[in-house]
Amino acid sequence: MARPCTRLVPTRRPRPRPRRRAPLPPPTTRTRRHPPRRRPTDAHFAATCQLGNASLVRESARDRWSIPSLDRVQHDIRYALRGLRRSPGFTATVIIALGLGIGANAARLNVVDRLMFRPLAYLRDPRTVHRLYWQWKERTSTTTSLSTQYARYLDIQRWTTSFSQFAGFSERDIAVGDGEASRERRVGTVNASFFDFFDARPALGRFFVASEAVTPRGADVVVLSYAFWQSDYGGRDVRGEVLQVGNVRATIIGVAPEGFNGVNDANPPALYIPVTTYAGSTGTSDSKTDFSKYQWGWMHVMTRRKPGVSLQVAESDATQAFRRSWQAARDDDPLTPTLEAAGPRIAVSSVRPGAGPDPAPVPTLRSKHEQRSG
Repeated sequence: MARPCTRLVPTRRPRPRPRRRAPLPPPTTRTRRHPPRRRPTDAHFAATCQLGNASLVRESARDRWSIPSLDRVQHDIRYALRGLRRSPGFTATVIIALGLGIGANAARLNVVDRLMFRPLAYLRDPRTVHRLYWQWKERTSTTTSLSTQYARYLDIQRWTTSFSQFAGFSERDIAVGDGEASRERRVGTVNASFFDFFDARPALGRFFVASEAVTPRGADVVVLSYAFWQSDYGGRDVRGEVLQVGNVRATIIGVAPEGFNGVNDANPPALYIPVTTYAGSTGTSDSKTDFSKYQWGWMHVMTRRKPGVSLQVAESDATQAFRRSWQAARDDDPLTPTLEAAGPRIAVSSVRPGAGPDPAPVPTLRSKHEQRSG
């Protein structure tokens, strides 16, 4: 018997329930990679519109509490150092060039300071001590001379009232010694008053005095420099020994103290003799009338201002004396230019020629200005 046809109805399977996941841990600062983005609010938009760009505001605020120029310099220095670190060869070249340049400039400044500004060793009260510079007109230019005649030196000493001390001096390269031992040395020819400008006591013996530096011929005496005494005599007692200085057989009477260089510390004299001893020993016709005629201009003049006398007053006083002396020279020699044409004047200035009104070659004291003037 056949079975009745029945319709199979599919049965539905129950859906599995989803598993509950464990709740996630609350976010911490360690696990959070990016801060949550906040949605702009109306207040944020209003503040941005009112204040402007936030970065620009930060820069402006930083400029107020810092020094921008220093910050820029610091930034430039860091940038330069990084560049130098990347190029060691170039860095070494720059450092060597800078070192050589700084060293050369330091040496040059030291020479300028020594030749122009540094006071002379042992010089007492340097602010009141000056050299006289002789000036006059020649055609369209003004001549400045370092030297003058001995007769004019006497005129200035006699016709001025602003100075308390005078000294005449010069330097010459003269053969010193006998025979084959003779060597050309720088010799200082000075008045006895020259040593009075300095607080220097002889290392041995004495300096020469006024009675040994008289006209027409001074005494045959010599004072050695400390360096010459040590190098040529070994520092022994040389008082009373005779030394040939040019045409003079001079007796050694003393030794200058160590470091005493007179007025020329760049090329100091090896010894000193009286200025009238040198003039009288040359044997020329000028040497016989050096103290009375205005012919042989070879001597420099150093003075000391009296207390309370200004530099302008001293110059005016010296100039009027120079004009009187110029007129006296014209009376002696009519070929001398007139006062109106020459306009002679004296500049009272630094003892160092390099700091004078017309700087002359230093350390050479014998220059083109040592001529027969006025």
